[in-house]
Amino acid sequence: MTDKKIILTRGLMASGKSTWAKQMAKDPSFARVSRDDIRLMTQDTAYGGPIDEDLVTKIETESVKAILNAGRTPIVDAMHLYQRQINRWQRLGYPVEIVTFDGIDLPELLFRNGIRTGVVPEHVVLEKFDRFTIKGSGGSLKPVKLSPKDFEVASFEPYVPNTRHPAAFIF
Repeated sequence: MTDKKIILTRGLMASGKSTWAKQMAKDPSFARVSRDDIRLMTQDTAYGGPIDEDLVTKIETESVKAILNAGRTPIVDAMHLYQRQINRWQRLGYPVEIVTFDGIDLPELLFRNGIRTGVVPEHVVLEKFDRFTIKGSGGSLKPVKLSPKDFEVASFEPYVPNTRHPAAFIF
């Protein structure tokens, strides 16, 4: 690997992730990838309704790969609250840097959410705050961890069906 890396934002909605990522992306060595923007672009909604999250994930992943291949640093602008979300990016085999936006208390978070474009329903903000912050901490997020530097990246060959055999159905 080279000195390429993936930067992940991590924080609750309205914590400043997108504002920071947009500012950073003004530097041509960075490029911002946003799940919300991908949802808007492909399904005309960022929240609620039936959203094809598998499609969003595929576009997000391929965008990050293309940015890396272009020699730029991707900033993945999303909440990244679950460990599995961090692990997914590490499996690409590049170093991952997490920029955390926390320490924002609930009244401030609700205020920020109420004045921004794309307001998230209040019950969702309350649920995420309760679930992902340390009780009594003033909004500090529960920790996630990066895997050790010797994190092994699994490599798989794509399946190519043998057309000489009949189709198989797996249930």
